[in-house]
Amino acid sequence: MKTNQPLGDEAQNLKPGDRLFDPQAHRGYLVYGVRIYDDYDNGMLDTYLDLIAEDGTRVVLQALAVSRWERL
Repeated sequence: MKTNQPLGDEAQNLKPGDRLFDPQAHRGYLVYGVRIYDDYDNGMLDTYLDLIAEDGTRVVLQALAVSRWERL
């Protein structure tokens, strides 16, 4: 039986329509939007994900925050 692996750096490459699973909260999410912002202070880009939870709750998280989640 194969177990899902955490996303790691692949979290930066998610796109609308991707499905994710948070193993700590035991909750699934659907990515419905991706926003990329220029972080002028640190000279890098930040990726934020618009997510819908299974119960309809909408959240916005930085891609780094979901790097331990799994892709469904």
